[in-house]
Amino acid sequence: MNRQQPVVLLSFDFFRKYISECEASFITLESKEYRAFLYNLLFGKSTIYIDRDIEELFTFAENEQSILSSYVLLLMRTNRVRTLDRTLPDYIAQQLSTDDPLTPDYILADIPHFEARKLNETYGTIVLSTEFNRIPESVYAVQLFDFEANKPANISDCLRRLPKARNIIIEDPYLYSETSQFIEKLILELIGNQPKSNQVSLMIIVQASTFLRDEKAIAFHERGMKTLDEVKSRLESQFGATLRIDICQNDRHKMHDRHIMSNAYWVTSGHSFKNWYNTNTTWISKPLARYYPKFMSRLRFATKFMRDSNIECSNSLVDFKD
Repeated sequence: MNRQQPVVLLSFDFFRKYISECEASFITLESKEYRAFLYNLLFGKSTIYIDRDIEELFTFAENEQSILSSYVLLLMRTNRVRTLDRTLPDYIAQQLSTDDPLTPDYILADIPHFEARKLNETYGTIVLSTEFNRIPESVYAVQLFDFEANKPANISDCLRRLPKARNIIIEDPYLYSETSQFIEKLILELIGNQPKSNQVSLMIIVQASTFLRDEKAIAFHERGMKTLDEVKSRLESQFGATLRIDICQNDRHKMHDRHIMSNAYWVTSGHSFKNWYNTNTTWISKPLARYYPKFMSRLRFATKFMRDSNIECSNSLVDFKD
């Protein structure tokens, strides 16, 4: 995923309806926030593949005197716009079930909301419909999930709201210290009804024992890594070819931050991901389109570690290209 900009597959009919929606006189606060999100995605320097010929779009933008033509011109001037080499329905049907290098961050399609949701659950790619008032907050809004000290952390309530993803990285130096029950629950909550037509690739990065000096801590680390391996074997056996888990020990760089990164969302935490906290803790879910440069910068940490350690994995979020 060697990208500097979001990759968007755009239906021209979606674009036309979005511009029309922007001209509506009455909108809710949520709708206004979602419109702003889409504006940033469409006019904030993305790589856009559209189901129209580029020359025809330029001709339309230059010859028509309308609000739509003005926005088409703006779209062409602010982004890298290319023609999709097939219709959007054909792309969805033929390519989302493969490891196509064009796998987008977002698909904006003129389809009903229920169909967009079904496609997300099936393929693990964010698909947005033209039912602009039915888009879940997790797609476009920053969300805070607060966990109180000395109370069970209801991670299900947080993670079930996230879009489905096909590539996930859990970066937590001390995840190995948790119980097998919690680790398994965390993974199951993340994959949910995992994409039916794709393999879900999950990578877990923890701190290696290289940075430990205490013998008891090293022994505890060894038991924790054994627990992680047992969870990996159990879940891969349960889900077969639809789930691939890679467990990596970072012995090159001292780790501190805790992240869950994916092709559909980015979750950060000030403390390790746990089932119980001794202090108040907040998880923050961030939409990718709003934080794309910072998200990609964070991914470079994982990429550098994997490259330096000569580790191969199936997760396409980790890109080895310079």
